[in-house]
Amino acid sequence: MLSDLYVAGAKVFVTNPKRGDSSSEWVVATVISRNGDDVSCEISAGGQKLRVMKKITQLPLCEKIQSSDSMADDFQFPSNPSIIENVKNRYAKGVIYTTAGDCLVSVNPYKVTTTDDKTNANIYDFHYMLKCRTRPSDAQLNTQTRAKSKVLRVPPHPFILADEAYESLRSNRQSQTIVIQGVGGTGKSENAKLMVNYLVNLKSLSESPPLPEPKKKRLPSGPLGMVENPFVLGPEITQFDKVLLAAISTIECFSSAKTSTNDNSSRVGKFLKIYFGSSFDVAGAHFSTYMLEKSRVTHQPPSERSFHIFYQLILGGKNALKVKHKLKTMIDYSYLNNVRMQGINDEIEFNRTLENMKLLGFTESDLDLIFSTLSAILELGNASFTGGDGNASIPPKSQESLKIVEELMSLPKGSLSSAILQKAIGTARGKTTTVEAKVEDAVAGRDGLAKTLYSKIFDFVISKINSTLATLSKGTMERAGHFGKTLNGNPLSVGIVESYGFESSAKNSFETLVINYIEEKIQQQVTQSMFKGQLSQYSKEQLDFSTIDFIDNQDVVDLLDKKPQGLLCMLDEACRYPRNTDKSFLQKLTSTHMRKSSATNRVFEKDKTKDDLTFTIKNTYEDTVYDCDGFLEKNKDRLGAHIAELFSSSSDKGLAEFFSDSSPSTEGVLTRSGASSSAAAASSTFAKKVKDDMDVICSEIVESTISLLRCIKPNSSRQPETVDIKLFENQLVKADIISSIRMRQDGFAYTSVFQGFYERFIIVIPTNTDPTLDLVPKPGCDYKKLCKTLLRELGKLAHISNLEATVQFGASSIFVKHRTYQAFEALRKVKFQDMDRAAVLLQATFRMGIKQKDHKSLKKGVSRAQASWRAVYYRNKYEQQKKAIAILQLQARGFVARKVYRENLHASKTIKSFYGKLKGRVRWRKLQNAVRSLHSLSRAYIVRMHVNRMLEAVQLLQDCARSFLRRNKIHYTRVRVALFIQGWVRGSLERSMMTEAVEYLANKRKERFRARAVKKAQNRWKSLMVRRRFKQLIQACKTLQQFARSHQQRGEFVAMKKAAIGLQSGFRGLKDRDRVREVRNEKMVEEEQQAVYNANRNEAQNLANLNARRAQGLAGGKSRNFRYDLLDVDILVAINDVYPEGWSKNVITLDNEVAKRGRRITNVLVGAAHTIALTDTGEIYSWGWSDCGQLGHGSHQQEKSPRALETLMLQAQTSDTIAIDRAITGKMSIKQVAVGEDHTLALADTGRVFSWGGGKKGQLGHGDFKNNSYPRCIQTLKWTTTSVVCGSNHSVSIGHNGSIYTWGAACAMVGVAL
Repeated sequence: MLSDLYVAGAKVFVTNPKRGDSSSEWVVATVISRNGDDVSCEISAGGQKLRVMKKITQLPLCEKIQSSDSMADDFQFPSNPSIIENVKNRYAKGVIYTTAGDCLVSVNPYKVTTTDDKTNANIYDFHYMLKCRTRPSDAQLNTQTRAKSKVLRVPPHPFILADEAYESLRSNRQSQTIVIQGVGGTGKSENAKLMVNYLVNLKSLSESPPLPEPKKKRLPSGPLGMVENPFVLGPEITQFDKVLLAAISTIECFSSAKTSTNDNSSRVGKFLKIYFGSSFDVAGAHFSTYMLEKSRVTHQPPSERSFHIFYQLILGGKNALKVKHKLKTMIDYSYLNNVRMQGINDEIEFNRTLENMKLLGFTESDLDLIFSTLSAILELGNASFTGGDGNASIPPKSQESLKIVEELMSLPKGSLSSAILQKAIGTARGKTTTVEAKVEDAVAGRDGLAKTLYSKIFDFVISKINSTLATLSKGTMERAGHFGKTLNGNPLSVGIVESYGFESSAKNSFETLVINYIEEKIQQQVTQSMFKGQLSQYSKEQLDFSTIDFIDNQDVVDLLDKKPQGLLCMLDEACRYPRNTDKSFLQKLTSTHMRKSSATNRVFEKDKTKDDLTFTIKNTYEDTVYDCDGFLEKNKDRLGAHIAELFSSSSDKGLAEFFSDSSPSTEGVLTRSGASSSAAAASSTFAKKVKDDMDVICSEIVESTISLLRCIKPNSSRQPETVDIKLFENQLVKADIISSIRMRQDGFAYTSVFQGFYERFIIVIPTNTDPTLDLVPKPGCDYKKLCKTLLRELGKLAHISNLEATVQFGASSIFVKHRTYQAFEALRKVKFQDMDRAAVLLQATFRMGIKQKDHKSLKKGVSRAQASWRAVYYRNKYEQQKKAIAILQLQARGFVARKVYRENLHASKTIKSFYGKLKGRVRWRKLQNAVRSLHSLSRAYIVRMHVNRMLEAVQLLQDCARSFLRRNKIHYTRVRVALFIQGWVRGSLERSMMTEAVEYLANKRKERFRARAVKKAQNRWKSLMVRRRFKQLIQACKTLQQFARSHQQRGEFVAMKKAAIGLQSGFRGLKDRDRVREVRNEKMVEEEQQAVYNANRNEAQNLANLNARRAQGLAGGKSRNFRYDLLDVDILVAINDVYPEGWSKNVITLDNEVAKRGRRITNVLVGAAHTIALTDTGEIYSWGWSDCGQLGHGSHQQEKSPRALETLMLQAQTSDTIAIDRAITGKMSIKQVAVGEDHTLALADTGRVFSWGGGKKGQLGHGDFKNNSYPRCIQTLKWTTTSVVCGSNHSVSIGHNGSIYTWGAACAMVGVAL
């Protein structure tokens, strides 16, 4: 029984009594005592112990599992705290994948994770794909030892999930669907790309021979946070596979954007189906998309961006392309935020996008149409309207923007201006007419046109991709014969559904409602497949499944789309009548679903005390409050007929086809984000399109087998190795992972017919069982009765007391729960192992008997002699060793004690003697070591060069001599013999005739012999000198090596001494901090926190008032329009000693003062104890403390109010004649300032940098460590500076050529280029 485990000392999970925003909901507690169902537990936290009393049902058991690959197999009593703790521990170790039943859980690491911590192998390359493909099955692992099984087992991975789906497709001939779920920023798109990449490499994984292991190298950062070339291409990759991977990148470019949760957030739902032929190779593919977030085209939050393609086109396009399509800079477009992503080169990304689009079959005319439309969309955003409460009109500047749009869209001149000032309205007879539009109507029409144009372009891209894939797969299908068929005749496919993820924010509108509806529908299908389908099988077999529970969202889905009272159905009905408003729709919705008789009143709420347009739906993940404002207008989702007619008459045929009634349907786009291309589609609402498309997707899912991948976001700040416990727990609990594990454990994991179960486990029963037990099958016997008898015996062997609760008999099959089946399999495995050991034991016994008989007689006598001799020998040896050990211990203790005493004495003397001279010695030793290193390197280099030259010369001479001897040995021997004979004959004749010449030649021969002897002696002497010199060089090298070793040992001694000093100072600091902690009490901390809180509240209120006055735009009777609030302080502290009257008061006073002169403050920066303000005319104001001269006024006097910095150029030391001239004439201004802890940098519009303030750590960049109270120009910067920034005690500048210069902290030299 589970309750029997709650004994004293047991570990359980208890709800945290002191839970904060960042703490866990559960803590581990120890059971102290138990009284019935009441359990007393003790919690240890912060050195304190707290006792609580809970019921057994409120205390989940804490299982001792540190890191489990499969939580369904390893957890005996699964609970939410156990699952959360396991996933958190794996994530802390760098393991981001875990299985929970039939579900794969992935935690976003927020970093480029490419290696496995255990094997240090790349887990995303082709070799790891091959490892996942050839991994051993569970049956094979069961035959191995536990240690070997642990080594051979491949941990969970998306590759394995894709491989299991493929193998299920092959074995069952059933289409597969992989559903990827998770909130925004959890890595759904990256996991989807990994699985697609694995599927297209299946042929390479099956046919290619094993490849050698790649060399370990660090992968460079690539596009959108991925590594360079994110897709892995195997040796058997086809052109179709390359096109499919290129299509994924292209769709990502047009449908992804930077959001607050993700730099590459997919803003469209995607459904990719990969078809397989009769040979189970990839034979085709088809993309479907739904619910494109078209509102992102016209509006993005301040820190987010629009779709990637806009920024790639503007920042990455060439000049010729920009001129052709009339593109401007990013800041010239109102539809775009000037936000860039770090580490992303838009020019490289745009070139990659162009290459992919050309590979996908996009022609030059197609690209021109796409880029012209994108440019026109951006230009539309620059059109503004005036007119107040009357009819709208277009200013001259906006007329120019609309003319550019007309040129790009090939429209008649002036047609767009007149059309956009008209509003289409419906008449009583169902027709439409146009009236003069007001300003808000014109703005809505402009934004609606921009959204429609982008949705048309996106639909065109999807249609073109599907057309190219169909063309390429046509040849593949012909070679394969036909598509592989399922058992019901449908094409075999693996579908990947990449969902949006549930969304909830401060204000949720119609788009959020539709996104959450889509997620609820997909979640319903997952529940239907994973839980309801299996439970229906149990019901048919008449099994008891009352213990299985799961989260069912049927009520939420019924609330949203059940006819006729579903929210979307009622919204469509309200859109049919022009008089309906958002308020009337909400009233009808509330009256329908707030009734007690309504089945959906449990998930729908409306606060009747508030007279607003909000209502609450209790979604699966969390309760979401929706604002009904604009629901009807957004649901109509129509473009004015007069505007559609205008664009259908464009001279650009491609653009005209988008708006013509005869336009071909964009195959593959389930839900269009803009207006429909036909008149019939124009009358349909956006909600109806979404419901129709979800019906298509759900029908596809129902006809296939579902695999689930749940993605988890560990924190909202996107920091690696950081876990937000509250967010982490909320996702894991709401994802209903506990139900998957319980379905695995409480459900029946093993199902078999009676005969199959009997034949598998009958071998486990031992032969010495009760003789009255009849387990022998007879012809026509009842296997169900035999299985019951067999089951009782198996329960006795496995010590399973409550066997009836874990095994049930159906009408035709036996159902066994996972734990019981594991126990039976363990018995079967042990039985086979016992049989193997028995066979080995018999063989060994037989061989031993043969040898033992011959050896026995000899062994007896020898053993007795050896025993006697060993006894005497070891007794003597033991006595000697005992005495020696006693002496050694005595000497060792004395030696260690003396050594420790000498070391301590020497260390204390060394520390005392060198403490006063440490600074000078450190600097001198650095210089001395550098000079010695240079000398030693120079001498070694000269010696090595000399020795190498001598060796090369000797080797060259030896090679020449050997070559000469080889070539001439035989030839010259023969020649010498012939010449000798000829010379002897001729010499005899001549000598007989010339006696005087013979004597002369004899003398010459003697002289040659003497010369040869001298030469030979000289050569011997030279070789002797060379050998002597070589020995000298060897001795010099040894001397240099000895010097290097001694130098290294001296360096180690200095490092050890520094470490000792650091340890002593750290120990003293630790004792001092402990002493300070004892002095401080809780009251002091509370008072200090209250003071900080009051200061924060006062400063924040003052800044809020300042921003409010700025928003009114009244300053001296003149209108002051600001694009955004300039003063926005994140953290304020109590600094009344620096700013006695409050920091914000000085800012407000300065703002009012400069506003009187028609100027405004553009930037305010705060240092440790001083503040710098910069106006739009380049003037600088400073106030605060000036103990290091950081105010720049030439003195160290504190300034309580802002004071203009008039000494910037007069005291600046510069040789720049242009800068001096501009300072004298008053035309020079400062365009940027940067503030550190106690120093300031100013960047002039001439590119010169000035600095003043504290320079004790070289942060001023003048080559010294002095403070400067006057601004001083930094002369050593080589290039014109474009930007500056300050840290606490260092500074950084960026030159116009991209070079970076840093100074400060540990060095006082400037111009250190990176």
